[in-house]
Amino acid sequence: MKNEKDGMMNEDRLFDEIALVLASPMPRRKALGRIFGGLAGAALTTIVWSGRALADPKTCKADSDCTTGSCCNKKICCGPTDLCCGSGANSLCCAAGGSCCGNGANTICCSNGEVCSGNGSHVVCKPPSPS
Repeated sequence: MKNEKDGMMNEDRLFDEIALVLASPMPRRKALGRIFGGLAGAALTTIVWSGRALADPKTCKADSDCTTGSCCNKKICCGPTDLCCGSGANSLCCAAGGSCCGNGANTICCSNGEVCSGNGSHVVCKPPSPS
């Protein structure tokens, strides 16, 4: 799991990069274009990765390599209540109560109460069908 210090460091780095762009000798329009382009990229990343739970970016080979939780598929550290999904380079940690959906590069996390639908290269999580 990420701690507040890591989040703060990322915010500080972002602020420093914005300040450097604004301080550089370039037209304001170009500087603002770069800033908004970066923000749009960050927003797009959030949308694309919305089906994946955030995991400790630390790589691991054994549970002892993780500060808390366990080592998922000898790849990434998951929190103590997270569910290990996927395999190899496609390993990810899903939040407790959720479930794994798909396999390989197409693995996503479904939230508690959602069901996995689809197969192959297209899987989605959706509410269960009424009975």
